[in-house]
Amino acid sequence: MLRGIDISGHQHGAINGYKPCDFVFLKATQELWEDVTFAGTGTWDGERYFLLRSALLSGAVVGAFHYLIARNDHPSATPALQAANFVNAIRRANGNLDGILCAVMVEHSQLYRSLPNAKHVREFIEEFQQLAPNQHLFIYTNTAYWQSHVKMDLRNFKHVHLWLAWWTDTSGEIGTMRTMLPSDAWSRRIGGLIPTIIQFTSQARVGDVRVRGNLYDGDIRSLQRLALPALPEPIATLAFKDRFRSPVARVPIAPNPKTKTKLVTGSVVLGIVAIVIAAALVALSLGKERWAGIFEENDDR
Repeated sequence: MLRGIDISGHQHGAINGYKPCDFVFLKATQELWEDVTFAGTGTWDGERYFLLRSALLSGAVVGAFHYLIARNDHPSATPALQAANFVNAIRRANGNLDGILCAVMVEHSQLYRSLPNAKHVREFIEEFQQLAPNQHLFIYTNTAYWQSHVKMDLRNFKHVHLWLAWWTDTSGEIGTMRTMLPSDAWSRRIGGLIPTIIQFTSQARVGDVRVRGNLYDGDIRSLQRLALPALPEPIATLAFKDRFRSPVARVPIAPNPKTKTKLVTGSVVLGIVAIVIAAALVALSLGKERWAGIFEENDDR
């Protein structure tokens, strides 16, 4: 089980405290604007803070998240444009998306009067996957909001994972605090998926900075793989799946030497029988011609 945090520019003091964390998610974008500290564009106390660069140098697995905003007073900020802004922000800061965990937060915001629904989530995912094919994407949400406002099956999309907010009363230093999650936390399905990451508290701390704490049910190598683009399926495999949609895998069976010998022997026997039958038919034909000649001689007499 790995421990991590997610922060934005509000927790800029946590950039020096990544050491106890196995992974960290940084707020990259919200709606159509970029977090001022993500790529070092903001300042505090005359110093420039580069959240992404600091996180990468810490050795933690690093992620970036977008806060999805859906509101009627700003219809031009479509989910597709927000996805493009998110991808471009990561590329400006990192050069590409390789090695970066990507996530989109889907929840209600009273401050921005935002209520994302299934349509907004679908548009964001589709545009993200168009711009970053085969890149993994985490959908952050909580059970109550998803079931009341989104009600969407995430299994229709490839390389999409669930990041579930499930807060407990746990508080303390992120590296040592108790998790206190129920035993079935990792088996409950939301949107057809079981959680890959669970945000279990908002009361974690890194030094003197309050952060939200997360758990990943796996090892560091498997988490690192989720930060890399997934390998596309071979063309032959895709064509096969489109043509034959069977849940049963078709596994080629190696030929049995005994079966092969039996087939050869049977073929030889059938060949001999065919030759004998042909010879018999020829002999029968010749015999008929001979008897016909004898009957003709007797008639002449």
